[in-house]
Parts: sequence; C-alpha cells; structure tokens
Amino acid sequence: MLARELPVLCRPGSEAELAGGDGDDLGPVGYFAGTIDLVYRDRETGETVVADYKTDPIESDAELVSRAAMYRLQGGVYQRALKDAMGLAEPPRFELWFFHADRIY
Repeated sequence: MLARELPVLCRPGSEAELAGGDGDDLGPVGYFAGTIDLVYRDRETGETVVADYKTDPIESDAELVSRAAMYRLQGGVYQRALKDAMGLAEPPRFELWFFHADRIY
C-alpha cells in the first residue's frame, strides 16, 4: 500500500488527455478535487494502481459495465494526477472496486 484517502487537487485537462491521450487543451479555468481511496503497488506486476471504492448496488454484468463507464472521467483525472505527482513514465492502472457486486473492474 502506498496511500489511503489521498487528497487530489489538479488542473483541468482536455477530454483526450484524461482518456490517456496527448491533448494539450487546458480546458476551462478551474480544478478537479477529490480523494483517491487507495494507491498500491501490484506485487505481481510492479504496477502502481489507483483503486476507487464504489458501493453502487450492481446486479448484472451489463450494469457493471454501464456504471464503470460513468466513472471513466474520474479515473482519468486520478491517473493523470498521480502520474504527474509521482513522475511516472506511464499512468497508473485504474481499478473500480464494486463492493456490492464483489467485483473489481
């Protein structure tokens, strides 16, 4: 484990940048603020991982995929913030931990 409940404050970025691209549009003036639930290093791969806890009541695989898509932008913000802060060559892996469904996506 590298961090728990890690506060995040970062500049906005373009949709392309947040999706892992090389966009250089800084977007509107403002900021993103949040808290990363967990940052850990995967023991098997050595990758840095951002895990975000979700308590959504998920009942099916289709619902899981739909909910995961809703959190894509949040994940991109967290990945970029951690990549910049830690000076990582690549963005960390992003995982959604859906507790109700007992699944990691």
